[in-house]
Amino acid sequence: MNHSALLGRITEVPELKQTTSGVNFVKFTLAVRRTRDVADFIDCVAWEETANRVLNLKKGELIAVEGELQTYNYELQDGTRRKSYEVCVRRIYYTGSKTAAERENEQSEEV
Repeated sequence: MNHSALLGRITEVPELKQTTSGVNFVKFTLAVRRTRDVADFIDCVAWEETANRVLNLKKGELIAVEGELQTYNYELQDGTRRKSYEVCVRRIYYTGSKTAAERENEQSEEV
């Protein structure tokens, strides 16, 4: 069984891209805390409708994702072989963290 579930923060503003055949996708990285002082940076990709949902997220936002781990083998120009990993995201769960607009409204109400 290949199933990955991660809870982490988005490290950059997601950007929509398209394949040559016109399919939408978004690549992004999640900073996932391993210990109090150590985080792993996990590459993720979301396709089509899931990609559109990722576009609504902001850098630093805490989310949970579910998907499958994918591996890619490739060779550099010098002949060195490499392997990379990414999670193909199938579902996104919002953690209920407040948006910037909600935080601004709270601050203006306190004044």
